Amino acid sequence: MSTTQNLATALQHLRYKDEARIMWTDSVCINQNGLNEKSHQVAFMGEVCKNARQVVVWLGPAADNSGRAMTVFGEIGSQVAVD
Repeated sequence: MSTTQNLATALQHLRYKDEARIMWTDSVCINQNGLNEKSHQVAFMGEVCKNARQVVVWLGPAADNSGRAMTVFGEIGSQVAVD
């Protein structure tokens, strides 16, 4: 299967070393060339994420001091109360 370099990099970083990991990726699971399907699926993605057990977002490899930004996001996130 061919894929984008971005997805290939994400899968290398997000895989578990010692066990299987099942992932749904929009760039594989949604026909990127079919505008009708893509529009329908993108509108449905909020529902998919809402019902997912876990959502992982790939922003790309670390660059330009992005580690510091992620630390700040973590600090902000730790102050959020979820009920």
